[in-house]
This record gives sequence, C-alpha cells and structure tokens, in this order.
Amino acid sequence: MLLIEQYFTNLAAGMKKSTALRPPQLTRIKARHERNASLPPLLGCIYTDGEGLKLEICECEFEL
Repeated sequence: MLLIEQYFTNLAAGMKKSTALRPPQLTRIKARHERNASLPPLLGCIYTDGEGLKLEICECEFEL
C-alpha cells in the first residue's frame, strides 16, 4: 500500500491528521532500511515559508 493510501486509511479510521502520517512514514523508513541497511534512515519534509517550497531532509533519531 502506498504511503498516501495508508494515510487516508488512518484518517478514515478516526486518527487525527497530525498522527495519521507517522505510521506509514515509519513503515517506509523501516522497509528502506531493510533493503539497504548501510544507509541511515532519512525523513523528508516539504513545506513553504511564504517565499516558495522548501525541502528538508534529516536523519531519523529513533530506533528502527
């Protein structure tokens, strides 16, 4: 299932928007880590600051 499908499934199940995205993100991060354990787990965030879109990528600071 795609990340966005899992997100909307979680919303339909009654989860709040602020928490519905975390489980599918963690699933994707874990799957990526299992495919290539030598790469650090990364998390990307796209946002706007009023001047245009920004992309922020950082290493995850939690246990897989």
